[in-house]
Amino acid sequence: MHEVDKTRVQAHFSRSLSTYREAAQVQAAMADALMAALAEVTPRRDFTRILELGCGDGLLSARIEEQLRYEQLTLVDIVPACAAYHSQRRNASFLAGDMEDMALPAADLVMAGAALQWARDLPALLRRIGGAVAPDGMFAFSSFGPDNLREIRALTGRSLAYLSMSELITMLEMADFAVLCAREQHSVMTFSTPLAVLRHLRDTGVNGVRTERPWTRQALRNFTERYQEQFSLADGQLPLTYHPLWIVAQKRRHGGGDGSDAAASGGVSPSGKESCG
Repeated sequence: MHEVDKTRVQAHFSRSLSTYREAAQVQAAMADALMAALAEVTPRRDFTRILELGCGDGLLSARIEEQLRYEQLTLVDIVPACAAYHSQRRNASFLAGDMEDMALPAADLVMAGAALQWARDLPALLRRIGGAVAPDGMFAFSSFGPDNLREIRALTGRSLAYLSMSELITMLEMADFAVLCAREQHSVMTFSTPLAVLRHLRDTGVNGVRTERPWTRQALRNFTERYQEQFSLADGQLPLTYHPLWIVAQKRRHGGGDGSDAAASGGVSPSGKESCG
């Protein structure tokens, strides 16, 4: 595992803004799944204040705007250029900054689509989000599990510190959230060549881990040969595994608790793999 380099994150996502929407097929499906999970656990469609973290070019933002009612939508992203994608949104304002160290505005609903995996200190971030969410307010997010991009990790040793569902649930409960819905799945995309895999990752901006070993021509040749040797499918295509997960939680009115609030609401099964109340 490697440390997140926020300067790299900002630079790579800035460069991928023009290509992200077409390449981010998995992330688009995750945004749909997250909105569906929120609708499953609560009939509420009206939230006075909504905060979206890591809004990017608006994959999730557009769905929020279409499906929810609100008086104020605050959009946050580490890439200032993302502001241009949100200038015409209804009752919306954009804040450029790092969600881990900027002041988070109060909200009745906080959402984040495929963003929290970039946190350096996720437990601290969840506590900060808990401080921003109103009592009984909602927190809905998607992220990625430990098998995400497993082929890349196996070949390069480079990977974010993806957390398991059970680890995320524990962190949320410690931050005074009751988990109402938790789901995960595996999704495999296929590509014709290892270079096509790398282009896909580049186009989605996924290259924000700190590394002391930059790509060289020989390293790229070794990567290509090993990818084909170890992962080629019967038809010659090459897989790239995604491990998306999504969680909907509610801020407890009173701190303390041992997770019984989630159990009482029909929330998460012990495995946390597939459950919505």
